[in-house]
Amino acid sequence: MFVNSYLEEMRRILSGEFELIPELLDPGKTRKLFERDCKTIIELVQQKSLDVESARRNFFLLKSYVVAQLLTHSEKLKRLAEEKGIEVGTTLREEDVNEIAMMIEEIEKEI
Repeated sequence: MFVNSYLEEMRRILSGEFELIPELLDPGKTRKLFERDCKTIIELVQQKSLDVESARRNFFLLKSYVVAQLLTHSEKLKRLAEEKGIEVGTTLREEDVNEIAMMIEEIEKEI
């Protein structure tokens, strides 16, 4: 099991739900998505639905995605929004990506 709501929302956008683009470009909403994913992983471990090793792997994959792909994907979403004529208020910056990665790191310590 791999928990990554951002990628799930990206899939929805690529399926035509373009109105979701501004949410995925908003730093605060993006952070909340990853925070919710982290809490889901912790809850699954607490419920014994996910073993600690798998949870650590999921945290590693989340951090790797954030560091390696999040900014790139947000740039692609920004271009798609422009193509579709969708207004975007804010976009992710490198600082936001770093904060999200550090937040994941902190929450992982709970397992």
